[in-house]
Amino acid sequence: MDNRLVDSMIDNFKHRLQNEDYSSLTPPEEQQMRDIDTSTNEAMLAMKDEHVAALSEIETMIYDPTEFWNPPTTSEMASSANGHIVAKDPRSSPPTGPPSASVARDVLSIYVPTLFLIFFGCCSNVYTLESLVSTDPSLGPLLTFVQFVFVSLFSSSSCLYFSSTAPFIHLKPRQVPVRKWLVYTILFMAVNLLNNSAFGYKISVPLHIILRSAGPVASMTVAYLFNNARYAKVKVAAVAFLFVGVVLAALSDSHARSTRVQGLANQTLGPDAGVNKTAVLKQQAPGFLIILLALILSAFLGLYTDKLYSQHGRSAQATAESLFYSHTLSIPFFSLHLQALSNNFRALATSSPPLSSLVAVHTLPVGLAPTSTVQQLLSSIPTAAAMLILNALTHAKLFNTFYNHVYPTLRAKYSSPGIRVIFRQQIQPWHPSSTLVHEAGAAVLRTAPDRFWEFSRVLFESQKEFFDVSVVNEVRNQTYARLAKLAASVEGIDEAKILKLLKVSDKPGEDGALNTGNETTNDVKLMVKMNRLTGVHVTPTVVWNGVVEGSISSSWTKEQWEEWLDKNAH
Repeated sequence: MDNRLVDSMIDNFKHRLQNEDYSSLTPPEEQQMRDIDTSTNEAMLAMKDEHVAALSEIETMIYDPTEFWNPPTTSEMASSANGHIVAKDPRSSPPTGPPSASVARDVLSIYVPTLFLIFFGCCSNVYTLESLVSTDPSLGPLLTFVQFVFVSLFSSSSCLYFSSTAPFIHLKPRQVPVRKWLVYTILFMAVNLLNNSAFGYKISVPLHIILRSAGPVASMTVAYLFNNARYAKVKVAAVAFLFVGVVLAALSDSHARSTRVQGLANQTLGPDAGVNKTAVLKQQAPGFLIILLALILSAFLGLYTDKLYSQHGRSAQATAESLFYSHTLSIPFFSLHLQALSNNFRALATSSPPLSSLVAVHTLPVGLAPTSTVQQLLSSIPTAAAMLILNALTHAKLFNTFYNHVYPTLRAKYSSPGIRVIFRQQIQPWHPSSTLVHEAGAAVLRTAPDRFWEFSRVLFESQKEFFDVSVVNEVRNQTYARLAKLAASVEGIDEAKILKLLKVSDKPGEDGALNTGNETTNDVKLMVKMNRLTGVHVTPTVVWNGVVEGSISSSWTKEQWEEWLDKNAH
């Protein structure tokens, strides 16, 4: 199961008025509620037995808060609850083959092609990168520019659409504001430019890869200093060992390079050539510092990315946007250096041998002589130019494969095995202010449904401000005003729109009615009716497979949830 779904569900249950349970009722009321729940349980069991034969393969779906406002069917209303987990019973469909064979087929069909594409892309990318850097170590900016152009083209379909009218190309609606992607782009472009410019200081490709693997060291350090993050001792020890390994690799490479340079100098200039290991280390030192700066900026980029996803949600669309905007918004920067990039490309094209020199004649199809069209074409293409294009293509292919195929496949097939999570709001009638708080949630769902979970988190943190004692001396519209102001503290929620939906008029309705309610009244009626139908009276209530699961408590930890799901979700 996707840990984010479990965490979200647990967080909502933990904060949801934890003291409101049977103990809040008088003994007669408690007994009455227990009797109702018992009869509801029996009804649910009967319904399950009645329909179990119709259940087929396990259904996978991640709940969208906007679904709440779609008119529910009778079956949906009969199987929904405040905190509701629905999973179809896998026993209803007899297996078509041995489970192990089915699992093996799934693994082979997904992971073998995926691993082949990723490793082929990585290896091809590194091979072409090393070929280019060995030709001219100062190609960093040109490499970055070409990679960014290709990735921008490959990812454009997720953020652009075409029309038959001017301007013909349009931007799709964004999940994250473009101004935030601009900040992201500045950090992202700086990291890439620094990484590629390090090659100009005698940093080899293998050493470059090893040095960049120190990313966890920088990330944990920056998070500890600037984000109050704390880590287990075993993680700190692991990162310390990684840091020592990276330092040893850097010193070893420097030593090996200085030995080679000193040997070559002794052969050509004699033993008094004056070349020593310190001189080689000084040549590489700026490259080490550049990569260190890139690692630090990359760590801050990680913190900023986490902040973006926490504010706007982590989804495939947000990932696609980050890929497109980070590369596309970087391209105008290179227009300031077009002349230098052009000179680098011309020098690269004229100084490298033709591509035909890398292709042996016997590898060509039978019947193609060295003077054939294919051979002439290969002879006209500089090897370095071909390597530059191939490097950019494999760079884009790697990201394209992962984000467009691997990530969606893993989410669809493995992240939520047979579980559908539905969250229902439950109003507690013995707390009058509870209705007002739930109305605020309904208003957020109406105006900014993608911000509902973030508003719920903020509301739970401030829930005591809306308990009985906190609201007893203020009129209803004053409480609404405070709720609207709290909602506006979440980016993307308009305070005026929320207050307009919540505020109750002091004028009679057009028909003279005095109980006019507000714009969320009908939504509240739907909440109450649905929960009455399923026999839900207190929070939290969990329904599993259409049956109230009484063993689950609001105090459960993540580990308890995972242990329970491991036993019941298969």
